[in-house]
Amino acid sequence: MYDPIPISTVLGRESASTLVDSVEVLFPRIERSTLVQIIENRFKPTNIYHLLASETDRAESQRTMTIGRVEFDQPERDGKESVYRISASFKAWATYTGILVQLAQERLQEKLSRAHSFYTMNLYNLLEKYSWDGVQSYHFPFHQERVARGTSIYQQAEWRQLGSELVASKWFTDPAPLQQS
Repeated sequence: MYDPIPISTVLGRESASTLVDSVEVLFPRIERSTLVQIIENRFKPTNIYHLLASETDRAESQRTMTIGRVEFDQPERDGKESVYRISASFKAWATYTGILVQLAQERLQEKLSRAHSFYTMNLYNLLEKYSWDGVQSYHFPFHQERVARGTSIYQQAEWRQLGSELVASKWFTDPAPLQQS
């Protein structure tokens, strides 16, 4: 169980409803209940796919896309479903970090945004050496640790360094096979 942090601790005097409204404007397709979970620090990192824009995006494959009011059929995926999973995960992660930055005190937003960019680059660096399953096995506990600490989720220093204990753990014993182009 998570210990929710008092919203006022991180975000000042705004009410939860006002905060949800301000975030909902920027992320209108995210369910309100999910936004509330993030605001109250009850969002489980393993639920990251809840942050994809729509149910269609969450599906294993999407066969149409809409640009403006015109719908186009997409070609079949090239069979590399793991590439799609990685792409969807990073898309959801970008949404999550955008929400956290929006929720942070204004004076912290720029530094927090940069820290999330560094952390994301670290994930990509790990992905060059290890399997996607290994990277996820690193990311979820790392992220969960920050959630469990409460306000540290908004502190940029918490995101700038890799968790050396996790990197050295069993999850990274099997490097990803080199992929042929």
